[in-house]
Amino acid sequence: MEAARNVSEKVDKVKESTGQAKSSVSEFLSHMGSPEGLDSLMAVSKIYPVYFRALAYCIGAALLGHVLGQRKKVFTSKAEKFQVYNLLASILMVLINTLYLEPLATKAMFEKLKIEKEEGRGREIPRGEGNRRAEAQPVTAAAPVAENTEQREISSRIIRQNERLKKLNSYSSLLNIVTLMALSWRLVYLGQNLHGTC
Repeated sequence: MEAARNVSEKVDKVKESTGQAKSSVSEFLSHMGSPEGLDSLMAVSKIYPVYFRALAYCIGAALLGHVLGQRKKVFTSKAEKFQVYNLLASILMVLINTLYLEPLATKAMFEKLKIEKEEGRGREIPRGEGNRRAEAQPVTAAAPVAENTEQREISSRIIRQNERLKKLNSYSSLLNIVTLMALSWRLVYLGQNLHGTC
């Protein structure tokens, strides 16, 4: 009987902690539409270039270390040549992400936010005290209600921006995954060499 009581107490504790986690997540998601959420989007748009630049420097250092460490074998051994090509391809993918895809995705994201702001969607005014949010009220445009054709035009612009942003993010994610696979192959190669030297 006491074991059943202990189990029910533990289940209640888990339900309580799960409820707290759900409220934290929903609070975070509702926060993304607020002006503070826009600040976090600005922070993310500044962090990505730094991340990609640091990744490119690290891969470049690995390539330089490999070439200088294996001077005699780099041009004669197929495995060593493959590692050079592997690291060069990784740098190329990171540079494509840094110089091409990331700026386009950031621009598309801010254009989408601009369109939503013009329409009066995507931004909420918090009511209540502190971090607690009561029901959020959408900000409405000051201009009179637009005609049906204008609403359809704005809606189609938002849909196009969403599709463009989704496509750019998909390409960026694909390049990140392929880079991760290439660098994982590099770790396998280093692990095999480490086993051979021990």
